Amino acid sequence: MFLLPVTFDYPVQSVTDFGEQRISFVPYVGVGAAISTSGDSTVGVLLTSGVDVPISPEFTATAGLNVGFLNETDVGLRFGIGYNF
Repeated sequence: MFLLPVTFDYPVQSVTDFGEQRISFVPYVGVGAAISTSGDSTVGVLLTSGVDVPISPEFTATAGLNVGFLNETDVGLRFGIGYNF
């Protein structure tokens, strides 16, 4: 299955004791296309949402939910750690 979403981020910032702003977490939502790679090659609508949480300047924790509407409704949940470069 190929998932091709277009997402919009909503960065949530907090202010430190020193008056600096930093991003606490970044929720996102989106819509796109879900393309099945099985024998029937079905194309359907994809809804996606999730959150990215910076844990250091180098690493970000992420969690996401994908819902694809093809012949039947498919749901996927994703957790991970990303490296920022």
